[in-house]
Amino acid sequence: MIAIKTSPRNGKVVAATLVNVEDEIMLIGTSGVLIRTRVKEIREMGRTAQGVTLMNVEKGEKLAGLSRIAEPDEEQD
Repeated sequence: MIAIKTSPRNGKVVAATLVNVEDEIMLIGTSGVLIRTRVKEIREMGRTAQGVTLMNVEKGEKLAGLSRIAEPDEEQD
């Protein structure tokens, strides 16, 4: 199965997980930056695309983890 085409532009695949459209994901950088986003807000791409940028990392920083959040917190008014 081809998940993503890698190139010098987009780099290596460092994490992958199965998600549902109602899930959220959390990306964790080595500098302590956390990004939490809803899966339904991530743009779908064709199978030969080079991916979608979810987190920009500074030079020397890396993605330390990816976590699926199956039951997102409900927003309180």
